[in-house]
Amino acid sequence: MDDYNSSSVATPATVSVSRSGRVVLPRPRIACPAVAPSCTVTVDTRAVIKGGRTSHIGRTTSTMAEGASRRVHVYLSRSALVSLARKGRLRATVTITAANAGAKRFKKLRTF
Repeated sequence: MDDYNSSSVATPATVSVSRSGRVVLPRPRIACPAVAPSCTVTVDTRAVIKGGRTSHIGRTTSTMAEGASRRVHVYLSRSALVSLARKGRLRATVTITAANAGAKRFKKLRTF
């Protein structure tokens, strides 16, 4: 996995959201080791939408072949898109969890 040495990165970044709600995360770029048959990557996105409670605003899971690398993306929920349209910005925390076939898990937190 690329850039998985630390458990948390608190550096905010700006990302763009398409009209359909698709967000491509700039970093980290996920890489599946060449020794593993495949990797499963889960992206979970949370934000404070209303009432001060944290809620899920997007989640996706994908499988990557051995030796492959790519940037991850997630589609935002309807409530997140409405909140984004009203406020103009949305602070979200993204948790990326990757596991290979040997059940070794890596986790990364990032705030956007």
